[in-house]
Amino acid sequence: SESNQQLENPNRGFYIMYGFIIEDEIEWANQTVETMERLYSDDRMLAMIQINLCNYTDRPISEQGLKYIESLFHEFRTLKKQYLVRFLYDWEGKNAETEPQDVELILQHMRQLKDIFHEYADIIFTYQGLFIGNYRQTPDCRR
Repeated sequence: SESNQQLENPNRGFYIMYGFIIEDEIEWANQTVETMERLYSDDRMLAMIQINLCNYTDRPISEQGLKYIESLFHEFRTLKKQYLVRFLYDWEGKNAETEPQDVELILQHMRQLKDIFHEYADIIFTYQGLFIGNYRQTPDCRR
């Protein structure tokens, strides 16, 4: 039957964005997600989680950084919602300058996060992007 009542479907419409810069310190993950919970009280809205790896553009993600990411996802799960998830290296539109110079490092970051992706698949609605924005290898015209 038809209804003019608003449907509660959190996986549609506009979204609220929350950004996290990953560092080797993880003490504030719980507090950050608690703040997010207060702001994200509308069950009808999507939430995008942007995880900025700018501190790891020249090296693998540290054990502390991985623990921080895992603790964020653990806290996100307590909110009983699903999220758009995006990993990136820049928030200022300077991807070509800030992304790792070697695509192998980006692939290593993806491999490092694989277990977290599997563990928290139930709260990930979709991924946006593939860690990279402007990444381009120099084309080899001989191929």
